[in-house]
Amino acid sequence: MKTKRIVYVLLLAIVTSLSVEAKKVQLKYVLEEGMEFTFELVTSQDIAQEVMGQAQNSGTEISQVLAYKVLMVNADGNYRISMKINRLKMKTVSPMGDIEFNSDDMSEDDDAFKMIGWLWDEEIIFTMTPHGEVLEVEDVESLAKKSEDLVAEAGSGSQIYASLASQFGTEEAIKQNLSNQFFIFPESKVKVGKAWESVKETKQMISMKNTIQQTITEVTVDAITLTQQVKIDMGEGGEAMEVQGMEMQYELSGGKDAVYEIDPLTGLTITGEGHTTISGIISIESPQLPTPMSIPMTIKSTDKIVRLK
Repeated sequence: MKTKRIVYVLLLAIVTSLSVEAKKVQLKYVLEEGMEFTFELVTSQDIAQEVMGQAQNSGTEISQVLAYKVLMVNADGNYRISMKINRLKMKTVSPMGDIEFNSDDMSEDDDAFKMIGWLWDEEIIFTMTPHGEVLEVEDVESLAKKSEDLVAEAGSGSQIYASLASQFGTEEAIKQNLSNQFFIFPESKVKVGKAWESVKETKQMISMKNTIQQTITEVTVDAITLTQQVKIDMGEGGEAMEVQGMEMQYELSGGKDAVYEIDPLTGLTITGEGHTTISGIISIESPQLPTPMSIPMTIKSTDKIVRLK
């Protein structure tokens, strides 16, 4: 009798285990025309580097509130969506000086407004599939022209504003920014507890290759919990880059760990937090330098996202 009970318990455990393992989830965005939603993104970044034997540390915190509206559900099922910046706050501390501003308190006379005020007038419109792939960003040429003019006119004290504005100045930069709010989901259903992998290469100032492993760890009626591990390496075409007459070569690598909660009805992110560490060497050669220079660097950042409505 005891042996039968043990066998029954073992069979029950195996069946239960197989049931949990076999559970699959279809991840996709289910949006409707006229639907509006807003995200707040907060990025904190600390950069530690050593220049000529001296430590130089800097830190930046950027907070963005981005408002989205689904303009149309196309006949092919893809979404045409608009995005606008509702609020932008930034605080940076560095050996070059400190900068702090809040778009809620800026006037047209502020230096920051002169540099990036045009962002508030821009409505970025893009087309996205139900699986999160951004297919097209409209009127990219106009955005790129404004960004290029801004960078050309910016003095050394305003480069940080130019850098910030350039996030919206090219299709690649816009897609990269959108990837902070939208995942690229697999076409087929995903087993709970089993990781799937994707590779994404981004190129803004430098090319970086991201090998992303994602796993659904928990499913409830309120949220799908998704974990993410990212291996970060230098991408293809890692040739030296020329900046103000200096030839700069980057050798950086690192990783990211993150946890997100996804709305099971819409696929939109409810909340999430990720931690990234990248470190390596920047090599600089210039006729102005007596010898080539190597700068050790470590970048640590935390990204947080929350859906406000």
